[in-house]
Amino acid sequence: MIRLRFTLAFLIALALSSLALGLLSRVLADAPLVATWQRAGTPSPSPTITSTTPISPSPITPSITPTATITGTLVITEPTRSPAPPTVTPEVTVVITGTGIPSGTIIANRTAFTITFFLEGRTYRLQGWRSLGVALPRATSVLALYNCEAERTEQACFWDPYLLQRDGFYEVVNGAAAGEPVRLILQSAAPPPSDQVWIHNRTGHQEAVIYGDTIYEIPAGAVEEIIIRGQDLPIFYLRHCLTLRGKTVCEWLPRAVTAGVYYALMESGRPMAVPHGRVTMMTLERILPLPEESTSAATPAPSPTPTPTATPMPPPRLVCRLQVAALNVRAGPGLRYLVISVIRRADQTQGLISVHGRNPDGTWLAVDERIAPGGWISGDEAFVRCDGDVMTLPLAEVTDGRLAPTPTPLPAPQVAATPTPSQPRPSPGKALLIAHNVSGREMTFTISPNEWRLQPGESITIELDPGRITFTASTPFHSGNAEIRLAPGEVRELWLHFAPETPGSKVYILKF
Repeated sequence: MIRLRFTLAFLIALALSSLALGLLSRVLADAPLVATWQRAGTPSPSPTITSTTPISPSPITPSITPTATITGTLVITEPTRSPAPPTVTPEVTVVITGTGIPSGTIIANRTAFTITFFLEGRTYRLQGWRSLGVALPRATSVLALYNCEAERTEQACFWDPYLLQRDGFYEVVNGAAAGEPVRLILQSAAPPPSDQVWIHNRTGHQEAVIYGDTIYEIPAGAVEEIIIRGQDLPIFYLRHCLTLRGKTVCEWLPRAVTAGVYYALMESGRPMAVPHGRVTMMTLERILPLPEESTSAATPAPSPTPTPTATPMPPPRLVCRLQVAALNVRAGPGLRYLVISVIRRADQTQGLISVHGRNPDGTWLAVDERIAPGGWISGDEAFVRCDGDVMTLPLAEVTDGRLAPTPTPLPAPQVAATPTPSQPRPSPGKALLIAHNVSGREMTFTISPNEWRLQPGESITIELDPGRITFTASTPFHSGNAEIRLAPGEVRELWLHFAPETPGSKVYILKF
């Protein structure tokens, strides 16, 4: 009985163990793999499973469930030190030599001190007697001028604002009285006194100007103040240069100026017709209106109804230099007009002629009223050389217009009948001049106020008072003036023609 109970208990226990092992196999097949971490070198207990029944593991079929997988790459670099934030400071432009050609809005430092000003986000330092041109992006802008020398930092120094107009011309001057600390102020450029001429050098390099017996060397960007010494027509001399294959030759050409006017000294050039050749000339251009004309201030007061007015401009003028000993001045632009005066190179003007107008093709030029009211001279370069392009002069009207009288040659003197002809003799106390046209072209022969037209080979005999005689001979292509002296009773013959000044020259001069 006892043995039966033990056997039955053993069979029940065995059945329960088999059932437990089956359940364990199924659980292991479905359960996730769990990994445990342990410190290296520490043994872990190994479980012992004892079974008297063979265990056949069931095939494990994995169950795959789609899941969203998020992957990323973390890049770790060596940390770098962040730079310190930059300090924002205005850009400083230091103008040392002032060799640039100023344009746009021009600031001229008329003091010997280095000035500092702030304009359009930049700080400028401009040395004494120099100029700077700035292109303003707007019609107006504000300039802040440090009113002391650049090196001074006293409490009395401050930044003084000024309103600028685009393309204006301004000057920095010392507004302090003599002996007081420097007090810089900005002002619009104003005309000079009536007995001075101011010249602002805008050529970009040092340039010279001659007035009287003085040579004025003007640095680039500087302003030269020249006192006029009581002349009605001040004449300055400017360089005119020719450069050919690296070699340069210059001459000084006259330029009439007006006292009390502010000029800009400019340089212009043009290539020559020959290769590697260039002509460079200096010119004076008026910056401000004449003294009698109104000038506008740098900061004009606002007006509710501004009325624009045109600023009157004086007519342009040129100065021409005689290329001959004497030149006729006529009452109109042509040989048919009466000779009303004669300009001589030996006069006080030294052969300089101011002209203010021209005829349509520029072959005749209207002269200044102080030379001859309503007078005209020939514009042929054989007679005059001007300091600019004559075609820039305005057309002038003929205000005199007197025509030359029809030439009436004197009758040939009566010669007593003799077996052999004799040379004509003048009347007592007179002199004879016999002019022969041997030029091969029609010629106009003039002894003011008379004029004669001579055909090729034709001659004319003129009885004159003795003394100094000035005459002019002209053909359609050439013209010339000359002067002779006749003694009482003298008979002089002139063989009039034109010939090159030198062999191969294109300049023809009067020969007689």
